[in-house]
Amino acid sequence: MWNRNWINSRSLFWSVIVLFIAVAGLCTPASAELYVDISDIAGEPYDGISFPVGDTVVFTETGSVMEAWSWMIFGSEAVPLRPNDQRVQYTFTVPGTYQVWVNGTNSQGGADKSLPLSFTIADDTADHNLFADFTYSLDTTGTAPVITLIDQSQVGENGDVIKDWYWTLDGNIFLHNAEPSEVVLPAAFVYGDHTIGLRIDTRMGRKAYIEKPVSTPGVTPSGFDESNVLITVTADNNGLTDPLTSPYTVKYHAEARINGLSPKDSEFYIDGWDWFLGYDPVTWTYLSSNLQDPEITYTHGGEYAPVVYCQLKDGSYVRKNLTPGQYPWVHAFRWAAHPGGDPDWGSFTVGPELDPDFFWETFPEDSSPGHLVHFTDSSLTITNAIASWTWDFGDGNITTVNTPPATDGSIWHRYKEPGLYWVSLTVTDDMGNQATESKAMVINKGFLPNPVNKPYGWMDADFGTVDGIVSGAAPLTVRFKDLSTCAPDSWLWNFGDGEFSTEQNPVHVFRNAGVYDVGLTMSNGITKNETAKPGYILVT
Repeated sequence: MWNRNWINSRSLFWSVIVLFIAVAGLCTPASAELYVDISDIAGEPYDGISFPVGDTVVFTETGSVMEAWSWMIFGSEAVPLRPNDQRVQYTFTVPGTYQVWVNGTNSQGGADKSLPLSFTIADDTADHNLFADFTYSLDTTGTAPVITLIDQSQVGENGDVIKDWYWTLDGNIFLHNAEPSEVVLPAAFVYGDHTIGLRIDTRMGRKAYIEKPVSTPGVTPSGFDESNVLITVTADNNGLTDPLTSPYTVKYHAEARINGLSPKDSEFYIDGWDWFLGYDPVTWTYLSSNLQDPEITYTHGGEYAPVVYCQLKDGSYVRKNLTPGQYPWVHAFRWAAHPGGDPDWGSFTVGPELDPDFFWETFPEDSSPGHLVHFTDSSLTITNAIASWTWDFGDGNITTVNTPPATDGSIWHRYKEPGLYWVSLTVTDDMGNQATESKAMVINKGFLPNPVNKPYGWMDADFGTVDGIVSGAAPLTVRFKDLSTCAPDSWLWNFGDGEFSTEQNPVHVFRNAGVYDVGLTMSNGITKNETAKPGYILVT
């Protein structure tokens, strides 16, 4: 009996221990171990033997959702690495055994770390007489320079042979082959200064690495001219045909073939693209882009003659434009017919052909009876000249301005009374075509000017309090003050407590505690506006 109780007590003891461990595990923050991949600049993973001295080794933390990383590498050489990067690299110049690990921090502030990994940097050149080496030849007799890399590596130990050659260009592998004797550098990289790297691996697991600068001459300025730089320009307008109307969108594309190279290989000779996509007659600006494939929407009518300049690495430019007839909607540029113009320069017209428009300015400071207004004509015509402007001022008066003698249709007019007027302008070109534009214009009461950067007739509704009091204990008396512009003559106040007022500057008593939204609607008999201030009054 005693023995059974002892067994039961021992079972209970271990059950408590297991439960304690389980609970402790639940109370411990979850930790996901981080993992590190090791490879070299050629993309070859660590083989468990070594990387060669001079090789750039890449460390990448994988398999986690960290937001910040801190790397540590210890060994024969002090290794400074940038923090907070998931991928770091370093070029080792001292042979020896190293260890690497990384600490990571996630978005919740949790910290995890990887197990330390060991790797070896070996100097097989000194230890085993293994030498990576190459030379190169430069052929400039063709249309583009050709660089040929020639392997001159040496194996020092009898019976060992090279089994892999890894060629890198400016830090990126571009070729891995088994038996290279000559390697032609890709044509897109033959211009300028580069760094070529060669890593060799032998059947005995030895490795060596070398880097060399390679400089190639650029094509001389005389080599970049119209005869050997072929630029192609295309335009996609989604299949639209004449007549074209604004807004009108075109997607452009340009590419170059230099010295017979493909467009892709020619890209290395190009520093950039400069597009001039036409002159906007309304904004008086040239539409431009420095993208190779710009997309633009023409928002105003006009004649547009796009042209692109290809900037080459020797500092010169080559020009190309759309040509007449290249697309059904591309015609000869009118200005190209002038002396010195290019007859092969194409353009297109975005309508409307005749686009009447105008704006106006009031003069409230004028002391004469009535309300003086100056109307400025801003009409546009693409092909034909405007012959006359007919103004209907909306008050029964109609005036026509002819050219000659006038050079534009701008005109003065005096209104007798304030009010809302519909003003119409009809323009007629010298071929008899007509177009009309109408706008609503408000002459305000009070002879006050319209607010800056606001439509004519606009009133700014605003209010405050006389003494600045907007909070206090109940009952709270508030003296409101109208701060609206443009001489309103009627007001409607909403105090947010169910009460209203039509006074300009009312005094109101808030009798109960609370937060009140206050609104004001005002009018000058022609237009109206309103404003609201949520939570404006606080009563405690």
